Amino acid sequence: MLRMFWSTVALLCLLPGSWLLASEGQKPSYPSFDYQTARDDEIKTHRRTIPVDGVRQGSTRLSLKLTISSTGDVTHAEASNDDDEVKFWLRVEGEVYQWKFTPFEIGGKAVTAEVQELIELVPPERLPKTHVLPPAITKDSKVAITLQRDTCDGTCDIHTVTVSNDGIVFEGGLMGSQMGGTRTK
Repeated sequence: MLRMFWSTVALLCLLPGSWLLASEGQKPSYPSFDYQTARDDEIKTHRRTIPVDGVRQGSTRLSLKLTISSTGDVTHAEASNDDDEVKFWLRVEGEVYQWKFTPFEIGGKAVTAEVQELIELVPPERLPKTHVLPPAITKDSKVAITLQRDTCDGTCDIHTVTVSNDGIVFEGGLMGSQMGGTRTK
């Protein structure tokens, strides 16, 4: 009788542990948020175009699946592309783990969430082989520098900035916003 009692106690002690072993290796399921929601919840805009040695001319796009904690930290990240592209993942993984998000919420409560992200890997900048001296500038010189940014996946602002002797002219605005027009400083 005493032996049966201790066997029952031992069995009861082992049952919770066997449940843990059975669930080991299974990743928990988290709510998933769409791409735009993930972008809107970035605390500071993340660098999505990253120069990496060894990337061919053009760019390589990595699709990322991120797990974001209830505090907004990236706790897990995995890249899913073909092997030629995933080989670059180790070079940018550290940067992705530094990304921060405003915590995702369901019913007003912060939750751990999964989001999809994309990053573009590009070759590092190549400096010109010969250096050209700038032209001589005098008081009467007319100088204007114009910088223009066009669309990129529909998430970037579109604008033109012209810096000249006459001042700074900004034209454009954020995608989807009402901001626009021309401002001169």
